[in-house]
Amino acid sequence: MRHSLPDSTNWQLKLFGGLGVWSGLLSSSILAQSNLADILRRHELIMRFDKDNDGRLDLVERSEAQKWIRAERENTNGGRSLLRHSRLGKRGASKSGVPTPTEVPRHEGNTWFDPEIMRTVILSLPGSDWHSQLSEFYRTDVEVPGKLTVDGKLYEGVGVRYRGSSSYIMVSTLKKKSINISVDYTDEKLRIDGNRTINFLYCNQDTSLIRDAFFARIAGEYVPTPRVNFVKLVINGANWGTYANAQQFNKDFLEDWFGSRKAVRWKIERNFRGVGALRYLGEDKADYQRAFRLKTKNDPQAWSRLIRFCKLLNETPVEEREAVLPAVLDVDRTLWFLALEWVFEDSDGYVKQGYDYRLVELPDGRFLPIPYDNNEILPRPIPNRPVARRQGQRGFGSDPLEQMDNDLRPLMSRLLAVPAWRARYLAHVRTVATYCLDWQKIGPVCQGFHDLITVEVKKDRRRLTTLTAFDGSLDELQMLCTRRSRMVLAHPSLAGPRPEIAQPKVQTIGGGDSGQSSRVQIDVAVGGEVPIAGVFLHYRWSPQAAFKRVAMREAGDRRFVGLTSEIEDGEGLDFYIEARAPEDLDVTVFHPEAAEARPVHFAISK
Repeated sequence: MRHSLPDSTNWQLKLFGGLGVWSGLLSSSILAQSNLADILRRHELIMRFDKDNDGRLDLVERSEAQKWIRAERENTNGGRSLLRHSRLGKRGASKSGVPTPTEVPRHEGNTWFDPEIMRTVILSLPGSDWHSQLSEFYRTDVEVPGKLTVDGKLYEGVGVRYRGSSSYIMVSTLKKKSINISVDYTDEKLRIDGNRTINFLYCNQDTSLIRDAFFARIAGEYVPTPRVNFVKLVINGANWGTYANAQQFNKDFLEDWFGSRKAVRWKIERNFRGVGALRYLGEDKADYQRAFRLKTKNDPQAWSRLIRFCKLLNETPVEEREAVLPAVLDVDRTLWFLALEWVFEDSDGYVKQGYDYRLVELPDGRFLPIPYDNNEILPRPIPNRPVARRQGQRGFGSDPLEQMDNDLRPLMSRLLAVPAWRARYLAHVRTVATYCLDWQKIGPVCQGFHDLITVEVKKDRRRLTTLTAFDGSLDELQMLCTRRSRMVLAHPSLAGPRPEIAQPKVQTIGGGDSGQSSRVQIDVAVGGEVPIAGVFLHYRWSPQAAFKRVAMREAGDRRFVGLTSEIEDGEGLDFYIEARAPEDLDVTVFHPEAAEARPVHFAISK
């Protein structure tokens, strides 16, 4: 049976031609013969071949499953293209200079994602046909069992599979593939530094190999972002070179970033019809399942809540959004997410593609988009490249508000239509362009990553970049950062005068013999050449709570005073101050500038 999209082959060729990162990189045989649905189709094999019902396939069961999946794929053009990936290719991995497990430097005192170190990880897979197994089980639920040695400790019975979509297909034979390892494959309690799943990525299309790690370091200061560092990978005694070690989007991620494993997780998969962009598609969950994959088990109401969120996002009248949406959306961190993607020109995320990001529903019911797989930030400009217009896709220009009218990206169009949120977003864009692209600040971070991996990159016979390109990649990154920062900050929407918030004075009042409940008072002066329309205190008593907002009263001479509610039990007070210019100026400033991302913390004396 031939599995195909309802559209014609001609449509597919136009589609691939519009994908700047794919065109010219996918082999001509795939472009000419393959069907995208065949390639991306996922097969569930465990239920079919798991005879002993242990949830895994043993050697005999895997052998039967391999025969079946091979025959199934022989019947489709896309499947036959995938089968070609099972060939090893001519370039072998080097065995020279590969350390034994006892010779590998140990880093037991460092966290798994410590950006300052590069671990050597040793993976052992059964048989000489391990690559064929991993290739033939690509896009299935089957994992190949193996052994992993980290910091001298042996982890037996891990599950291994190839991962990725375009990154997998781009490399037609085994030069290098991205790898996913389930540490808890046979022992559900097994962890590596608290992590039960690990991802080794070969940094597709990135000559520097550090974009994902660099972006994770920067974006993690403002929004929850998967952590990334580097490893040297040895497979069956052969050197497979440098990989990025990226944090899995699972419950371990939730606990790391939110202090709780109870949030609901969504993966938004590749869908060229814009299904994953949080548009309201009606009440039938089948319409959303074409792009959204629910990663949290045992929550049958999660689909209803997602649909309700999409409806509120898209259909709430603009004058009601400030009152309605904060109950279902973490607005400030969402605006940081959008500002980071736009400023860094992420060509494979929500703003550009409408997919390839992650979504969390927090325990308090608010949704939050999460950046993911950011190796395609700061792309090299290609003159005269046509801009695809599929389902809301647009290029990155110099105007931060260029997507305000894009109804197919409702996080942009619906949020930026609210004046207060538009001004907040512009403030975040200004902060990102000013600090996150300043080479004086980020250059040392990039140089540190580059220096850390250089020796191993030069040993790597399977690297997908030339040494000339790698050696020049930092100069290119500096040029791209400087160019983008200047372009963004020169736009008139960011160039005007702004209020200036002085260092606030913070004190506890009431309590004791006064008979009044204890509160915190914040006193601040606001200067600058623009009139002030309002000054607001945003605060919370718990690190994961939503911020409350109160208007600060003017106390004369452009001084403003704000008062919290009664002091609550907790870790202290987090707060930040917002000063708004009149609505027509689209200008807001914060102290500190990172707003909710890094508020001021005030410890309460007991």
